[in-house]
Order: sequence, then C-alpha cells, then structure tokens
Amino acid sequence: MRRMPRATVLAAIAGLLLTGCGGGGSDNGPSAGGGHRPIDVAMTYAPKSTHGVEDFEFTDLHAVVKLVGKEFTKLGSVYHEETPGLWPFGDVEWEAVTISGGEPVHTVGLSSSFDLNRIARKLKACRYRERKVGGDVVYAASQSVVLACAGDFGADVPLQSEVGVARADHVVVLSNSSIAVESALRHEGDLHADDTLTGLLEPLADAQSVGIAPAPEYCQTLTKLMAGRDPTPEIVALADKEDPAGAPYDGFAIGTTVSHGKATGRIVMRYADDDAASKGVKEREQLFRSGTDFQLDGPYTDVLHLDGAKADGRNVVFDVSPAKPGELSLYEMWLKYDFAFARC
Repeated sequence: MRRMPRATVLAAIAGLLLTGCGGGGSDNGPSAGGGHRPIDVAMTYAPKSTHGVEDFEFTDLHAVVKLVGKEFTKLGSVYHEETPGLWPFGDVEWEAVTISGGEPVHTVGLSSSFDLNRIARKLKACRYRERKVGGDVVYAASQSVVLACAGDFGADVPLQSEVGVARADHVVVLSNSSIAVESALRHEGDLHADDTLTGLLEPLADAQSVGIAPAPEYCQTLTKLMAGRDPTPEIVALADKEDPAGAPYDGFAIGTTVSHGKATGRIVMRYADDDAASKGVKEREQLFRSGTDFQLDGPYTDVLHLDGAKADGRNVVFDVSPAKPGELSLYEMWLKYDFAFARC
C-alpha cells in the first residue's frame, strides 16, 4: 500500500492544476512503449522491489514550460520536487518519483547542456563519499553533512543523502536508501515490466503529467480516506451511504494535459478483463454523477465536469475538465486520495 503521508514525500506546487494559458497542442506526453521519450527513460530508473510498485508519478517539465511558459508554477499543481541550487530549474527536463515498499526514489532528467561535473565539484567539496555503481557514480553523506552543505536557505543540495549520477542519460537518482539508488541505477526495477502500469499509461499518451497507483489495494485506500484523514464516525457512516463501493479493479491513474489553450484530465481504472471494464464504466459513471466529495463538502460534479466515460479494453476512462472556469484540481485530489467514486 502506498505511503499515507504523501505531503512529506511530494512537493506540490501551490494552486490548482494547469489553467489554459498556453498555446498550441500537447507536446511529447508519456508513452507506454519502450521508446526514448522522457517517461520511458524515467521508468527504467526504478528500484527492484518484492512489494511491487505502489506509486509512480511523472511530469514532463520541458513540455509544460514550452506550452504555458516559465510562470507555470503560479498556474497550477503537478508533480514537482523542490529544485535544489545544485541544478537550475531551467535545466530540468522531467521529474519522477517511484514508491515501492521502501524509501521513495526521485529521478530528475537534466538537459544535455547541463554540466554534470558541477554536481561532483559541489558534493566533493562538502565531503560526500563517492562510489562507483557500474559506469555511474553515487555520492553519499550523513544527514549532518547534508544539512551543513545545504546553505542558509537549506536548498543548495538535495535533502536526500544518496545522489546517483547516470551520465549516459543525464539523470540524477535521489533517495535516502543506498540500496534503492544502486538498484535504480542498474535498472533492476524497470517499470516497463509492470503490465498494470503500462496498461494504465495507454490512455494517457498525451498527458504531460501522470500519477499512477498500479495496485488493487488503491481502491481500498480510497475507502479508508474517502471522508478525510480524521473523520467522525457519523461522517464515515454518511460517506459510506452517499458514496457506495464499486467492484474492485487492478490499478488507478490520472493524467493532465494542456492542449490548444485548455487544461483537461483523464482518470483511468484498469479492470481484470474487458468484460469487467464494460460493466465497470456504467457503475463508475453513476457513482461519479451521484457521489459526494466529503473532503470538499459538495458533489463531485461541482469539482469536475465529466466530458465522457468509456470502456477501452480493460480500462475505464473518464475524460474530465474543470467544473468551474480556469481550475482543474485532479492533482490536488490525487494528493488527498479524494476519489470516493472510485472506491471498492
């Protein structure tokens, strides 16, 4: 099951999801195949795990900034880590995080023009230890060394104690687990091998940011948190009545896209087979249209407009847009597990 205190793991940008302030069409979203698009590179840098993947999040920052400009951080929230002074924000091409039963592993794709020696010089000067992992390098330090090196504002270096540098792909791998960093650098947990995750990605081919929970336990977690983190028994009973549970499924995902000056999103639930998805789309659409968002104290239709619902193979796909002009709160809902209509 995914870590509950997501706010301590993720750095969400303030505001609501990308408003339609950009130009043109969508640009280079995720691909479920084995190509060289940013998300395919990110998916190869995952640690091996006996627990399976609980959570994978990815944002193609290069595509987002290209579409909406450098001020996108004022416009909405997508998955984004605080950028340390070790590399400028302008050199970050993409970011991802993988959680699979242990310490989160964050990966950062840097532009090919960024001088990776800058990382080595800074961390060596701070007395980080250096070790080789195949053709890559890992720099490690105790928390006291990290804090001493972090500078007056605490942002000069990553807060993670292990910093792996993969020169071939211009990728930095960050975690507090040495085992996880080394495993990710060796591509031992390549996410392309996760059939549920790659299946969930198929309808999200144009998304610039995705959040994926490729495990059947996710819908049960939605039940536990459908009324918030500390609800009263009365609220839990009311939520259970207002938002009935649906049939179980194998995994859940969201994706967000800015295209032609408009922000849209997708919600995907992956079922065991095509027949289950065909039955599930009717059930989940009804639960969405009649459901109450107890975390916001109102119907889900006041938060998201359901533009379409369909079964696509094993996937149930909801196309959504802002219920109110200029706001699409999918990622905020993701952080709060606020999808009671998808519970089981």
